[in-house]
Amino acid sequence: KQWYQRRVRGFHRSDVKISISLEPSQKDVAMLESVPMKYIRCSMRLKVSHLEKYIRDKTSLKDELEITCNKTPLDGQLTLENIWLDTWKVKEAPMRLYYSKKT
Repeated sequence: KQWYQRRVRGFHRSDVKISISLEPSQKDVAMLESVPMKYIRCSMRLKVSHLEKYIRDKTSLKDELEITCNKTPLDGQLTLENIWLDTWKVKEAPMRLYYSKKT
């Protein structure tokens, strides 16, 4: 049992990490509350739906959110690795993601 608990606790420890920046979208910057930690280093296996939950937990936003990268809306099931490979690979770190209320 102890081996299992140690394994679960460090589950994502060996994953490849990525640096991201979470910011309110340019059109909603005055209306939306900012996330306390703008820059995050996390596993590339993190899904967009997890980021949406993180934003809702850290801000007073309770509405559905839309996260975009390069002005392209992202599906909740995409991982950060998918986004990085498809849209961000040649750009500088951190990968910039913008959030806004879903319309």
